[in-house]
Amino acid sequence: MCGFIVADHTAHPTWGSKKLAVLYKKAYPNSKAPSESSIYRILGKADLIKKRLYKKVNTTAERLRNKINAKNPNDVWTVDFKGWWMSSGEKCIPLTIRDLKSKYIFTVRLMEKTTAQEVKSVFQELFTKYGLPKVIRSDNGTPFASQNGLLGLTSLSAWWISLGIMPDRIDPRFSYSKWFT
Repeated sequence: MCGFIVADHTAHPTWGSKKLAVLYKKAYPNSKAPSESSIYRILGKADLIKKRLYKKVNTTAERLRNKINAKNPNDVWTVDFKGWWMSSGEKCIPLTIRDLKSKYIFTVRLMEKTTAQEVKSVFQELFTKYGLPKVIRSDNGTPFASQNGLLGLTSLSAWWISLGIMPDRIDPRFSYSKWFT
């Protein structure tokens, strides 16, 4: 199996996993064909896959990637949506907001929507109860960042700035745990 896949890809370097899977099924109709992901792993182990180079997107937004360290509690808050699931036919989206230094969890709230207005109302409650942080660190997803807005700002992050809070973003495609722990 591996020999066939490696030989075909070597002869035709532009052929990817999908095409090689179809060709394998045609060449060996009586045997079980490997999945596309298995073929991709075989090509990777044979060092036949070139890593994609990602172009920098929205370079002006890099000014919001300061990676500010929290010296004291309430210096840096982190915010993130932790995936979602379905329950009784409804979508459950957990919003987590916590203090970076103390690791204190301000809230884990199940949200119905991920809109800026819905998230803003949660922050308004927290600001009233705990005060304002200096920085809020988020990923580059909705509603925290925008691909189209000036500096990647959304109405939510612009509101934070109007309150004197600096948005701080993690790098795109970056491990969450490095900057949020």
